[in-house]
Amino acid sequence: MNTKMAGEAVDTLYEDVVDNPLWEDQVYTGQDRNLDDPNNDNWTYKEGSSDFSKINGTEGNGLDAGKYPDSESLDRSFELLTVNKYFTKSFFLTDTTYLAGRTKKSDGDYTGWKLFRIPLNHFSRIDSSMNPEWTDIRHMRLVVSDTGNVNISVAKIELVGNEWQELGIALDSSNTFTKENADSVFSIAVINTEDNDNYTPPEGVKGEYDRLNDIRSKEQSLVMKFTDLPMNYSGAAMKSLMKISGVNYLTYDKLKMYVYGETTNQAKVKEKPRKRQA
Repeated sequence: MNTKMAGEAVDTLYEDVVDNPLWEDQVYTGQDRNLDDPNNDNWTYKEGSSDFSKINGTEGNGLDAGKYPDSESLDRSFELLTVNKYFTKSFFLTDTTYLAGRTKKSDGDYTGWKLFRIPLNHFSRIDSSMNPEWTDIRHMRLVVSDTGNVNISVAKIELVGNEWQELGIALDSSNTFTKENADSVFSIAVINTEDNDNYTPPEGVKGEYDRLNDIRSKEQSLVMKFTDLPMNYSGAAMKSLMKISGVNYLTYDKLKMYVYGETTNQAKVKEKPRKRQA
């Protein structure tokens, strides 16, 4: 072990501290210790070198089948990359801009769990001179700050999509929709019985029931949000009824569409297909 203190040219050698009680919690003192590897962790680094392959994995789990040693070199290049080429987004947990849902207990009290949903186009490049692509995202880092004395639990983080495609807005006299400058006027989202305590499904409509596991799936609707839509303009979303994999709606005779409009300029459109009768 060779330690340098910032601002001072002080070297601490393993031999000098191995028997010092003040260091007993910081150095390995077992009888099988190796002076070349005193902490018995296979750690090694040559000052000034760009090879960082031996500075991580200190728990020895790299020898387990199928496991990779602890490392900050996520791409396994073992090189220190100083290029800031990534997307970022910050928001306050008290802000409702990205709050997509909350859950309640059976007695009506809130559980404390909140669902935040951030559109990908709301992320920005950390360095405007760099040009990262969404097609090459491999890892994500979550940073929580300014929390004080509070515990924050994260149930899951995932990328989600929508089978409905947002077409944008267009004049009523035109069939050509555009998404240019349309995000602030028209957007689509989803609302369901699992994540949104304020959502009430259409009467008689429920999620599918799994008898084997005694679980009912969430019931979900499409939300079409309009904000100050100009006069004589329309917003549109599209969904393909024929898919190579998954549900193929061409096998249905009828489709029921439930539409519910709110004074908050939200419209929920619910489709409920009925299986073709033999």
